[in-house]
Amino acid sequence: MMNSSGSNIETNSTEFQRFGLNIRLQHIILMVCTILLIISGLPLKFYTTDWAKSVINLLGGTDGARKVHHFAALGLIVIGIYHLLFSIINRSGRRDFMLLIPGKKDMNDFFHQLQYFFGKKKYKPKFGRFSFIEKFDYWAVYWGFIIMIGSGIIMWMFQGKFYPMFFGEVDISFTSGIVDNYVHAISREAHSDEALLATLAILIWHFYNVHFNPDKFPGSKVWFSGKMTRKEMEEEHPLELEEIENRLNKKEMNIEKDGTVVSETEQTEVDTKVSDVIKPDTKPDNVSNDISDQKNNITDSSDGNAKSNDKTSGTKDPDNEKSNKVK
Repeated sequence: MMNSSGSNIETNSTEFQRFGLNIRLQHIILMVCTILLIISGLPLKFYTTDWAKSVINLLGGTDGARKVHHFAALGLIVIGIYHLLFSIINRSGRRDFMLLIPGKKDMNDFFHQLQYFFGKKKYKPKFGRFSFIEKFDYWAVYWGFIIMIGSGIIMWMFQGKFYPMFFGEVDISFTSGIVDNYVHAISREAHSDEALLATLAILIWHFYNVHFNPDKFPGSKVWFSGKMTRKEMEEEHPLELEEIENRLNKKEMNIEKDGTVVSETEQTEVDTKVSDVIKPDTKPDNVSNDISDQKNNITDSSDGNAKSNDKTSGTKDPDNEKSNKVK
């Protein structure tokens, strides 16, 4: 590969920008809110154990743990709504959302992966921008949002108030009569059990795939920088890497930002912006009209000159005619 200055880029040191700042900040906020919810919520579920009592005391008692929990819950609601709008309004958000929808290839990749683990296949399945594992992680968050936020709001409505940290008591007593004891009890159990399930899924499934996997230990930095090396792309997203390189080869150039190769998502945005500014195949109407008028004038003048020449050549010279008669 060649960069914009014409110097060679080390193949293994090339970095590909897979995620922009916006989506990385969303993930960081989600991560912080989830950690706060786990730290402040699970001890309340197991409040009879010694470790839970110790954590609750560190958070300022039951009231302190509740305030932290409600504050993190508000953050989770806000970032969930923001991400939903981002996936609808933002161009790259819409593109990634569509690519995250599971398809037939994901099912084939799943069974291919199993066959690889049991030695029936010699090579792993090739993934594009998102593997079936990443898609599972993504949609699991949506499921968790529905259960956790839904049941949590029902419990707030039953109590008629909640206590987010820094905001004090928020009175919603007008909702207390909407939820009865039966619905509240179901919501409380669903909230508690889903919280434990989500915690185990994060610690065992997500953390292993992203950080504790021997190929990635002590941890992936993609969530922070949004970048992956060429070697990582070849191993984890070879189909996306192939598409990026085909795009770069087609353009016969390597677009970079601070030495970083722009990925397919960002490249598409660049192409769109450039095409909006530069459209070589189109000309303004007045320019095209002027050009056509000039062509018509040139044609008319050429025709006029041709006719004039014809008339001149066909006219008899009287002097020549007289001399011919004398002869």
